[in-house]
Formats: sequence, C-alpha cells, structure tokens
Amino acid sequence: VGYMKKVLIADPIGSAIDPVWSSPQNYSSLTLFIASVCFYIQVFADFSGYTDMGRGAARMLGFRLPINFRAPFFAKSLSEFWLRWHISLTLWIRTYCFNSLAMLVIRNSPIQFQKYMLFTATVFIMVIIGLWHGANWNFVLFGLFHGLGIVVWDAVGKGKAPKKIFSILLCIFLTQLFVIFSLIFFRSENAEHAFTIIFKIVQFK
Repeated sequence: VGYMKKVLIADPIGSAIDPVWSSPQNYSSLTLFIASVCFYIQVFADFSGYTDMGRGAARMLGFRLPINFRAPFFAKSLSEFWLRWHISLTLWIRTYCFNSLAMLVIRNSPIQFQKYMLFTATVFIMVIIGLWHGANWNFVLFGLFHGLGIVVWDAVGKGKAPKKIFSILLCIFLTQLFVIFSLIFFRSENAEHAFTIIFKIVQFK
C-alpha cells in the first residue's frame, strides 16, 4: 500500500505540478490553487507511503510500529489535524516540549496571564515543528502560520467541537483550506516565492 501511494500517486502528481511551482507567474489563480491542493495530496501520499513501507517492513521483522497518519483530511480543527498528521512527531513534541513548557508557564505565571502565555507557548512549539523540517524561513513561516491558526481557532471556538452536520462540514472545509495555504510555504523555494503564489491565488486572476 505504501509503495502504491508513492509510485502511483505522489510521484505522478509531483511531476505534473513541478512546472507550476517553478514558474507561478505563468499560471492563473485557479491553476495555482489546484497545484496547491495537489501538493497536499502529494505530500500526504509520499510521507504516509514511506511510513506504511516502514511499518510493513517492521511487521515482517516482528515489530509493530504505531500509525503515523490517521485520516488528516477529516480533521475538524487545526489541533485535531496535528493529532492526525505526523503523529509520531506531534506526540514527541507534545510530550517532551509542550507539556514541560506548559507546566513552567502554569507554575510561574499569574493566573490572569496563563491563557495568553499558553497561547504564546503553542505558537513557539509550532515554530519549532516548522524548523524541524528545515532551517529555512519558509518552515518558520509554516510553523508560525499553524501556531497562530491554532490559537485563533481555539480562542474563537473556545475548544468546543462542532456537533451539527453543517458545522462539522464547514470546520473540515476551513481546516483543509488552511492546511492547503500553509503548505505553500512548505513547498516554495523561499518566503517571497510563497507570498507571490498566495497573493496571485487570492487575486482570482
């Protein structure tokens, strides 16, 4: 299954959209948006494909490795997305970095400021996750984008999960749209390249 994800989905999509990413000025807003959606699919198929191959090889040797991706396309919030996407990294960061930082904040901050300090800690941790992918401003912006998104989402929604069908579908749509735009930073050569693509998409030309 992992090999099929890599060879039949990720690689063909990558070959098809590479020209768009290389010369975004030559393409319309719609084409750039479609290329961004396709990159989301590509990076999922590529990364989860490698993970599946690794888990399969481990099973043949008698080891059971945990699932690393759990249907991230159905996440209803950014917080839930990171519970479904690259689970091994998220779990490690949460256990050894965020929890320790959160306890430090709770122990040393006045009660009235704890919520804001925890929001700051969340943004900081997401920037660290961005830097984990590479020492580049693109990845810093990717992490910052997600950190601010999580903070705003939690502040507006007050941590409550949607219950009505329409609300659930809307939350899934907004979450996936956010992820698609954030991955533009992930895929672009530099920050200027990423903003060029984003601005052109939102101009609807």
